[in-house]
Amino acid sequence: MNKHLVSVIIPIHNSEEYLAECIESVLKQSYENFELILVNDGSTDNSYLICKQFEKKDKRIRLLDSKHPHSGAGPTRNVGLDKATGNYIAFIDADDIVSTKYLETLINIPESGTDLATVSYANFEKELNFRTNKNTPTRNIDSAAALNALFSGELPAGPVCKLYKKALIGNLRFERYSVAEDLLFNYNYIKKCKKIRVSKCVLYGYRRNQESLTKTSFRPSRMDGLVALQKITKEENYSEMSITRLFMEAYFIIESINRHKQEAEYPDQLTECKQIIEKYRKRVLFSKASPTKQRLIAFFSLFDPILPAKIINFIRGKF
Repeated sequence: MNKHLVSVIIPIHNSEEYLAECIESVLKQSYENFELILVNDGSTDNSYLICKQFEKKDKRIRLLDSKHPHSGAGPTRNVGLDKATGNYIAFIDADDIVSTKYLETLINIPESGTDLATVSYANFEKELNFRTNKNTPTRNIDSAAALNALFSGELPAGPVCKLYKKALIGNLRFERYSVAEDLLFNYNYIKKCKKIRVSKCVLYGYRRNQESLTKTSFRPSRMDGLVALQKITKEENYSEMSITRLFMEAYFIIESINRHKQEAEYPDQLTECKQIIEKYRKRVLFSKASPTKQRLIAFFSLFDPILPAKIINFIRGKF
């Protein structure tokens, strides 16, 4: 049996409603050789107390405090990385849950030369049925294919559903961005990889968040996503897939601003996003790497950079 120690890191900020359920799902793992690192990021509710109670019950739990509360999920994960002692690293978000086979499956996926193991997730609100069939397809991909999957969304941008090698992470840490710090971390990690093992087993439950980016009004911090993606696009020498991902981030920001009627409130941010749309729309439209949805957005943006967002928001309002 695989005896590698896995460091499971959970960043926590005001997560009292679902935190106990999350921690319990980790403690029920069939693979028991793990340490659970709970990093409290300046919580003002009962999250710290809940963590303290669990720490007293299980010696595998370590409770840490973020260095700079409230610093955000990325820097909070960094605190956990700095203290992790495992050979492998797994991240879980405080309001989500995992299957009892989550760590066992991830730790058994790596083969010789496998640098990153991934499984799939499912959205849920109350109940969730995991899919743990051993015959579920798995495949090996190289770094270039994994980066394309990351840009297209086929490979989730977040750090969950993945098992990282601590030695390969090395000094890599999450940068201080409000948005896309996960994408940037995975981008930099995958560039170090030779082989990635992808499993379609659904072993992670992502709880639907009513305060998600798609439902809350636009905030200027959302522009961090553009900064991170512009950095990636430049480093990728303006590849088709990286440009498409940057193009879509600009579109999503425009869609959010238009949905909440904030054009007058954030004219500079709107202008910046429109410029990105105008600059890259033809490349996205005529790129073989662009999915149909992205091409349609690029096509309608030829008439007006805001038109695709207006159409989508109109349809959403009708239904």
